[in-house]
Amino acid sequence: MSKQSLVMKVTDVPMLEMANGKFRDVFQITDETFGPGTKISAGQVWLAPGNTEGHVDVHDQDEAFYIISGRAQYYADGELIDVEPGDTVYCPAGTEHTFYTGDEMLHIFWLIAGEWSTDLADIKEEVGDWVEVDGTTGWHLG
Repeated sequence: MSKQSLVMKVTDVPMLEMANGKFRDVFQITDETFGPGTKISAGQVWLAPGNTEGHVDVHDQDEAFYIISGRAQYYADGELIDVEPGDTVYCPAGTEHTFYTGDEMLHIFWLIAGEWSTDLADIKEEVGDWVEVDGTTGWHLG
């Protein structure tokens, strides 16, 4: 792997938005941004206020979330847990999970074990249908 910057700014990668317009994501650390052999994937996600339908995921890898701003309920395998800024959430592999927002936008840093192009190909395929949006404008800026 060639030497690369160890910093990936949020503006250095495309911002993608789910079709429902309530979910924006940036994929900052992947084997596509830092090269083959990158064993983790990480980024940030913003969920709009009133996101009650959820975007339920289940992955074969462990995942962690750090709540940057906003309050929400974290759903994991049938249980709801209130989360707020400063909380860290550990999601074991195989756990069905999502976040439900109330009247606040939720901003999260996420980290998942595995290489984006191989181990996480199911996630990569899922977001392949999302639309690239201008990350310098929009509801996610709060």
